[in-house]
Amino acid sequence: MTGTPHELPEDHEAEGLDGEFPDTAGDQPTDTVEDIAGGRSEGGPPSGGDEAGGSFFSSIPNWAWVVFALLAVILIVLIISLASGDDPDDAAVISTTTEVETPTTEPETTTTEVETTTTTEAETTTTTEPATTTTTEAETTTTTQPATTTTSVPPVEVGSSPLFALLGVDIPPYGDDEIFKPGEVEVQWYQWNSFFVVLFRGVRPEANLCLGNSILRGNSFDFHTNSNLGAEQPCQGPAGDDLAGEGFGVRTCGELVYYLTEIPTSESGALFGSADLWAVPDAISGITDVSGVTGVVDTELGDPPEFDPTAIGYVLPASDADDLTEVACS
Repeated sequence: MTGTPHELPEDHEAEGLDGEFPDTAGDQPTDTVEDIAGGRSEGGPPSGGDEAGGSFFSSIPNWAWVVFALLAVILIVLIISLASGDDPDDAAVISTTTEVETPTTEPETTTTEVETTTTTEAETTTTTEPATTTTTEAETTTTTQPATTTTSVPPVEVGSSPLFALLGVDIPPYGDDEIFKPGEVEVQWYQWNSFFVVLFRGVRPEANLCLGNSILRGNSFDFHTNSNLGAEQPCQGPAGDDLAGEGFGVRTCGELVYYLTEIPTSESGALFGSADLWAVPDAISGITDVSGVTGVVDTELGDPPEFDPTAIGYVLPASDADDLTEVACS
């Protein structure tokens, strides 16, 4: 109870009560319940109150005040016990606890996902088999090549020409040196590609000579050319001034010596052929000596046959100057 009990007046007597506790307690104090509750001393007046208050408390029996006092003591003991924390189970005091909510700031967590590429390698199973030795015999193949028949190009047969002459017979030899005896060399005229071709039968390819030819038309020797046979350049002096042009001159096929002239076959006259040896001109006079033989034939004696200078060989007609019958060109 939290209120303050009203004090009774000094001259007030409780209705129905004797005003005093029974004398059963011996030497117990003589204070009444009103004295204890109101806080007055023995024989003293009440500490305050009004008539209404005194009438209320005076109606309460004394034993009730004793009970109230005991309950108040027990309540005070309980309050002290609860305050000191001795008996938390019997706590009857309502405590007001103000909890202060402390905001908890959790740090922001950033999660970065990293793409992971997982490479799965196929499982490799290695099976080891016992080594097997295989002996392979090489197959022998016999290849029989068919017989090859090579057909060689036959040599070109050369016919006899109506245009021929023996050197040194119609015209005597000249010069200090005898190159050939009269009749040892025979010249035969043929044609190829509209030009005259001269065969020097009896002249050997290894000879060192200056061969020449021309045609005499009236009083003039025309289409006169010379060509060297041998490596010593025997055409010296005036003979060196009339060397045959490209595509013309001396050729050889085996033991045969022939000459591609620049004389057209359309020309008519006396054909001259010669085999000369020209000396080196004199250093003082400039005169050169020449020794040789010459032959001549008239074109009116007939038409010469062809002689192909591109053939690989020839079958030759008979001649008194040599014994050649067939030659092969290398």
